[in-house]
Amino acid sequence: MGRRSSHRGWSLFDSYHTKKNKSLQTMADGSETIWGLKPLDDFMGYAPTTDDTPEKPGPPALSIDTDRMRRFVRERRARV
Repeated sequence: MGRRSSHRGWSLFDSYHTKKNKSLQTMADGSETIWGLKPLDDFMGYAPTTDDTPEKPGPPALSIDTDRMRRFVRERRARV
């Protein structure tokens, strides 16, 4: 699950709060997640900072085009 644990994506989480999006969930440990964010992070190559590794930011936003997103959707649907 994509969890809100660093500054990354705070504006996204804030927007989800404002709009009361149902895919924003608070977990039992108090962390927040947006359902579907973790698979998207994995697909894009994003990984948060851990004790052992630095953050992997993934591709620049301008390089994320329609073809790349269609590929993500196809791969995600193939897993279901």
